[in-house]
Amino acid sequence: MAGGNSKGSKKTPKITSHSDVSSFKGADRLSDLPDDILPHILSALDTKS
Repeated sequence: MAGGNSKGSKKTPKITSHSDVSSFKGADRLSDLPDDILPHILSALDTKS
């Protein structure tokens, strides 16, 4: 893991605003979706900012 100082960037989605955090607070709704949908959601959130 090069750059071990980065705060778990491999696992943690890039959240830059409180609205994004709010979206993830309701992430229990995502529990019935397949895991591979998450990258698409994260990408969508990332392009919003």
